[in-house]
Amino acid sequence: MNRGEKENLLNGARILERVSASITNFKPSKYGYVMVGVMDDEDTQTQAVILEHPGEVCVFFPCTREIADAKRDADADMHATWIGPTGSKAHDGCRQAVEAWAPTLSWGIIKSKQWKDPNTVLSIWGYSLGGGLAVLAAMAMKSYHAARSINCYTFGALKVCDKKLAGYFSDNIIQSVQCVYLEDIVTHVPMWAVRVRGDLHLNEDGFVYPGIVKGFWNNVCRIAGNVLSWCRLKARFEAHDIHKYIAAIEAELRKP
Repeated sequence: MNRGEKENLLNGARILERVSASITNFKPSKYGYVMVGVMDDEDTQTQAVILEHPGEVCVFFPCTREIADAKRDADADMHATWIGPTGSKAHDGCRQAVEAWAPTLSWGIIKSKQWKDPNTVLSIWGYSLGGGLAVLAAMAMKSYHAARSINCYTFGALKVCDKKLAGYFSDNIIQSVQCVYLEDIVTHVPMWAVRVRGDLHLNEDGFVYPGIVKGFWNNVCRIAGNVLSWCRLKARFEAHDIHKYIAAIEAELRKP
């Protein structure tokens, strides 16, 4: 990942920080974007902002904010979905939400001035529960806009796919960066779901080992670290804070 890509990741994290705090008070011009619209679906209690700048339309899903969001987090059974290939299963709470408002989101994207250019890229971002929604939304939007390049960036996202759906994600989402702070408890639940391609591991010193985690010893170390760190439950919840992610990327950018 080059410096420009790291700076883009930091900018996205900062936007998610502000959007998670307050969508109504968010000023996109501070981050180099123009507001396209706000999606506020009352039935599923889902909020997102749609932004644009030259060559790109972006959707940002904030973290859990309402009681309904917390209930969706807890509704973690895997159920069949039209998102992806036949027979795919997804986290039921997130699946219900994305399937309900996918047409609304697609229409919101189409209204963007940048979308008139067929080369415009769609980037979908999310933090926490919003990260899970972002993963499913990226695949849902691929079904609506098959010819477009779609990227997905998440921070502390819960797992929302079964193996088949995760494979579909790998085949169809061009750029995937799934930021995982090493002790973040949310990124390991639900245990029966599968993480999608693109894990980028961080700690207070920056990037630990960028890219997809591969190799026997990397996996052994990762599992051992997870088992040991379950004993530090408070630290694991604190590691989910978006400010931890922002500080890690800033640390990485300070490296020579």
